[in-house]
Amino acid sequence: MVSVCMTTYNGERFLKNQLDSILCQLSDNDELIIGDDASTDQTVNIIKSYNDHRIKLIENSYTIGINANMENIILKSKGQVILLSDQDDVWHTKKVEVYKKELEKYDFISSDSSIIDQNNNEIIPSFFTLVHARPGLMHNLYKNCYMGHSLGFKRHMIKSFLPIPSNVPMYDWWFGLVAEKAGTIKLIEKKLQQYRRHNNNQSTTSRSSSRTLAGKIMSRIRLAYLLLKIN
Repeated sequence: MVSVCMTTYNGERFLKNQLDSILCQLSDNDELIIGDDASTDQTVNIIKSYNDHRIKLIENSYTIGINANMENIILKSKGQVILLSDQDDVWHTKKVEVYKKELEKYDFISSDSSIIDQNNNEIIPSFFTLVHARPGLMHNLYKNCYMGHSLGFKRHMIKSFLPIPSNVPMYDWWFGLVAEKAGTIKLIEKKLQQYRRHNNNQSTTSRSSSRTLAGKIMSRIRLAYLLLKIN
């Protein structure tokens, strides 16, 4: 069984394209768990309009933030294979098939993406090339290449990932670093999703390049300290 875990917040503009690209790849026994973080637009109505038994919608009564939202829906998942999803991307048609096959051999995987704008124009052909992606704990502590929109892992990794420490900037950075220490990793060179970059991204590459140098250094020190506690 595959569980796709998606967080949403005011994602009405691009949500339907993402839902369509995921649902067409899921079997009747798979699930798409969506945690909506108190959206104020039509996001929830769009999700409910599908009337698809594979969709499990969890509506937060108030905004809890992307880390807590993702943790909550992962804990409610049932699949042995777990794939994470943003609300505004587009999955390629073979993504689920490829991830299921690779997760027979590895604990944690990520795949390359092309980056598109709000009008579906490709603006960067390879995310991996952009960030010089490669495995390695120290490399990814310095510059994270593990972005939530492309992550997949086996269920047993949940016990290492969760709970997400309160002072971790973003869940995907934490998951990637923990997997470096506690699991086996594969970076898939195929581009298996289009990552959409726009002004309202709730996820990772929109996170602040405006943070101070001191703040960035302190984030990495805190992460390194937390990782020391993991066996």
